[in-house]
Amino acid sequence: MQRVSPSSFLWVFRREPAFWLVGATLGYLALPLFLFCLSWLQRPWAIGFTLITSLGLWLTFIEFRREAALMVALKSWLQMVTRRGVLSTAMLCFLLVIISGAGGYGYQTGDWTKHEILLKDLVDYPWPVFYDYYGATIGLAYYVAYYLLPALIGKVAGILPANQMLVLWTLAGLILSVFWFALLIRRSLIAGLSFFLLFSGLSVIGALLRFATPVDLLAGTPVINTSPWQTHPALWSSIWQYSPHVRGLFWAPQHVLPGWLITGMMLFVLL
Repeated sequence: MQRVSPSSFLWVFRREPAFWLVGATLGYLALPLFLFCLSWLQRPWAIGFTLITSLGLWLTFIEFRREAALMVALKSWLQMVTRRGVLSTAMLCFLLVIISGAGGYGYQTGDWTKHEILLKDLVDYPWPVFYDYYGATIGLAYYVAYYLLPALIGKVAGILPANQMLVLWTLAGLILSVFWFALLIRRSLIAGLSFFLLFSGLSVIGALLRFATPVDLLAGTPVINTSPWQTHPALWSSIWQYSPHVRGLFWAPQHVLPGWLITGMMLFVLL
């Protein structure tokens, strides 16, 4: 394996702009892991898992650098990326994040009650978080990675800055996801974002067929909430669920953001 020194590591970023996408994505995925290891685990485990994560990041970066086909594909696609495209994509992604409910802006689906409670507890309680539940000490067991960096900001500055950081953290994950999607289809960022939004599942068609027409595709009585935003995307398909992936941003960003990024990187390497 080719050896890389720290100085050449920085030189690669300056010389090869395409590496910023790889580095930013790996950093986005790894930063919450570092926070978790160093603040939730006992010291021997914290040190061990931090070293393992760091080694994994280093080896992944080296693997990207030494694969010529990956670099050719990255450089070829990078020629389609313009400053105007980056700015337009960032603005459209910001609009999506604002209306998704992150930070308390826009309409919030029912799951945001849980998101806000978790963020508030992560700000108010010492890490790791434990509760006194009817005399028993119970630990918080949930997917906390999405909330850790905003909560860390909140511990220093309060819950309001924590919510603003949650918006920025969500925005960063969405922009990186669109970058990988555009790279996979070898199109511009705007085209990638358009495909990302428009080809997001058939829930709209399924819901219209079941609830807006006399056609009864599946057995069972449909139950629709008064708000279309609260209506679960799986209701049209009875016991099955075919949720559009963009809808995950409104319900479960803690799941979809890392899922999009990891899937994007894996598909890029495989294809």
